[in-house]
Amino acid sequence: MEKAIKKAIDGGYGKKATEFTPIFTDAEDIKQWYDGYKTAIKHLVLDPLFWQALGKTEEWKINCNEHKYAWEHYWHNFIDHIAQGKDIDSFFNNLLAN
Repeated sequence: MEKAIKKAIDGGYGKKATEFTPIFTDAEDIKQWYDGYKTAIKHLVLDPLFWQALGKTEEWKINCNEHKYAWEHYWHNFIDHIAQGKDIDSFFNNLLAN
């Protein structure tokens, strides 16, 4: 998960303050802004801006009629992964294995 957070920051996550997201400079800033690491992860994985930034860094491209954007495809795969009782870290370890 730490690798995913760093890549999302590289992709612009937290660089521009919004109503819900302050400006971050590193993964530690994100962890401190939310109330503890577990709460931070829950917020991150539900934040479309996180997935967009991660997709930008990873240069995700898909040919899929089901989703308008590539990041949506990966986000939905993540939700399916969790719904199957699997853990967050295993999803991101597989996704970012390259």
